[in-house]
Amino acid sequence: MVGLIWVIQILHYPAFADVHEDKFCGFHSKHSNRITFIVVPVMLLELATAVLLIRSDLKNIFFLGNLLMIIALWSATALLSVPIHNELSKKQDIQKIHRLVKTNWVRTSLWSLRLLCLSIYFFLHQGSYVNFN
Repeated sequence: MVGLIWVIQILHYPAFADVHEDKFCGFHSKHSNRITFIVVPVMLLELATAVLLIRSDLKNIFFLGNLLMIIALWSATALLSVPIHNELSKKQDIQKIHRLVKTNWVRTSLWSLRLLCLSIYFFLHQGSYVNFN
């Protein structure tokens, strides 16, 4: 998700403003439908693995932080991104596109921080295995 969110943040969302107004709704609809097939399964997998990790070690600060970041990501998606996309599905609005880019930094930052934290954890614990029993 980190790679995908950076492409969306830097390239795709800003390009929404460059789509001709009479083609925007069709473009946005295609974007929304197609990205859903990528994002939803991965976000569900992230949630499932976060739950498995926290169940393996309830006191692990990295696993707790991971789960909290997943919850924050789902919240940011539901409360920030989805409402803007719902508005953009009706018509192109440059101010809303700019708001989408600006508020998407929350998700971009969280996914990046999550990768960093999990990378640190797994670097520090090379060779040790998580017990899922």
